[in-house]
Amino acid sequence: MAISNLSSEHLTPEPDYSFGLIWGSTMLIILTFVEGIGGTISNALSLSYFLNKDRETLASKLMILLNSTDLLVCISAVMFWGVSVTVSMEMLPGSAEKTKMVISFLLNWFNLLVAATAFATCLLSVTRTICMVYPFYEIKKKLIALITAFHWMLLFLVNVLLPYLNLISEESQSIFMIVELTLIIFIVIVSSAICAVKLRADKRNPDNTNKTRRHATITILIISGCFCTVNIAYLVCTVIIVWFGNENVDMFSPGRNGHSALIPLL
Repeated sequence: MAISNLSSEHLTPEPDYSFGLIWGSTMLIILTFVEGIGGTISNALSLSYFLNKDRETLASKLMILLNSTDLLVCISAVMFWGVSVTVSMEMLPGSAEKTKMVISFLLNWFNLLVAATAFATCLLSVTRTICMVYPFYEIKKKLIALITAFHWMLLFLVNVLLPYLNLISEESQSIFMIVELTLIIFIVIVSSAICAVKLRADKRNPDNTNKTRRHATITILIISGCFCTVNIAYLVCTVIIVWFGNENVDMFSPGRNGHSALIPLL
């Protein structure tokens, strides 16, 4: 009789968020904050430099594209971090559904820009490798522009149009992001390795043209290294969230102690 008088509230245990979900989401928030603050300043300075430089070369155009998308990623990261903290502290006005829509929009926009800047880095790395291996081959700028436009259309489809029409799940979006980033990181690593081998082979040639090529290639190798470091960390966080995320947990609704499961440690 005593058990029958208990309300369902007392019988329902509090949701237990897995350690993987907590660790992955928290590290993602920390990563976006660090990237947002430091990246905004560095990319703004780099973009202003290349805008004032000769913009006719393919490398300069790709650097402008990379800095522009990187800058947007960093600004979006700061916005995403701010909204996440606001949700955690229950300061965002409106219903839980409105909160979910705001964060979903920011996540989709952030993922689109991350994929765009990753693709720009990949183009920069691959074109530099082609120039190193085949120095007399002229890469078609229009072809690069068409490839970039097609990729942006694909990202818009997956991250904006299909989610708006409810034709793709968040899990499918995450899997698409994981597969694309993994492939791009692999291509960048292979291209960087080829460039490094070519640099070592050309080290004995001291002419000025070769020195210019070496400096440009070393710069792109540094960019590729930074890209791989940051995006591998982002990729690991995303995989952990997808892998350990409980389907019964709504990452946008209040969880234990009234805090959002998206950032349970903030």
